[in-house]
Order: sequence, then C-alpha cells, then structure tokens
Amino acid sequence: MKIDSIVKPLRIIDPESWVIHDTRLPNEFCDMILDHFAELPDRAATAKNAKGHRRCGMRWDDQTSWIGPFLWQYIQEVNERIFQYDLSSAFASEIHQLEYRPGHYYHWHRDDMVECRLQYAPPHFTSVRQQTTEYVRKLSFSLQLSDEDEYTGGDLQILPENNDKVITVPKKRGTLVIFDSRTRHRIKPVKSGKRFVLVGWVVGPRWK
Repeated sequence: MKIDSIVKPLRIIDPESWVIHDTRLPNEFCDMILDHFAELPDRAATAKNAKGHRRCGMRWDDQTSWIGPFLWQYIQEVNERIFQYDLSSAFASEIHQLEYRPGHYYHWHRDDMVECRLQYAPPHFTSVRQQTTEYVRKLSFSLQLSDEDEYTGGDLQILPENNDKVITVPKKRGTLVIFDSRTRHRIKPVKSGKRFVLVGWVVGPRWK
C-alpha cells in the first residue's frame, strides 16, 4: 500500500486548532450507528444546558460500547501526528448522538467549560498522602452521520484562536472533525430535514 493512500484522508486545516479526517465509512456503517442510538432514550429534556443556548435531540451511550473504541483509533492517530496532547481516555463520561431538526441550533461555545472538568480521588491510604487529579476536555470530535442532501442549514462552524475567519466544516457523510476543546464552534439553525452527528470529548490531566 502506498503511503499517500494512508495519509490522504487526513486534512490538516490548522495544526493548532482542528483537522478533518475523511474516514470513508460505508453508508451501512453510519446506518448501524444510527440504529444503535435509535434504541436509546432521548435525553434532551434532562441535559444540563443554559436555557436558549442549545436546542436539539440528544441520546447518549456509555463509553464502553463498541462505538467508543472504534472512534478512539482515529483520535489516537490524529493526536499522535498533530496535537500530541497528554490524553487519558476518550469520551469523558459518555458519547452523544445529537439530532438537529428545523429550528434546532447550538450557539457559539467551547467544550472545555469549568463545569465539565472531572476530579478523581484515588483510594484513601492512612500512611500515604494521595493527590486528587483534575481532568479537562482536551480534544473534541464530531462525526457526520447524515448525507449532506438530507438537510439544509445546520452548518458546523469553527473559529480558531488568532483567526477572525469563520470556517464551515464539510458535510460529507463520514467526515470526522477533531479539534482542540478550547476552540469556539457552533451549529447554525437547521432550515429543513434532519442532521445527525456523533460528538464526544477526550480528557487529559489539567493543562500546566
């Protein structure tokens, strides 16, 4: 196999902010992911979000399901070649499928919010002092599950640091976008149809 056939799917748009991975996933595989989440309850009503900041359907599964380990392979590759962050695990607590219908949106935001940080205390030992480690979201990802002709609007847009230009991410089904969780991004309102996307985060020790 030629080397360029391996690296071609990976487009390094901004090595300090985000990259695009054309996974070339078969349509049947994307359908399998959609079918998997269709059996799970819609949790949009219980999601903790600022009122009016986001509107969409939301289903999530435990990180140990088959989808998490599958995506972890792509994330590890991109992190090793591009970001080289100190990562601990993928999908901080769960992996989400979001469903955007007409009128649904997600305003500008970052994924590394303080309330999303995790603290894990080690087992208590009376003779040894143990230190609590704080984990933060370091990489975010978005996997396009819908065909681009199935909806209008709903663009994923990213605003990298030190850049005034808003960048619109391609809508091709199977496109995987991986970006620094400190990067501002949004979903523009969907005008028609439905947009399905898989999102999640990768955590690591607090930035030093």
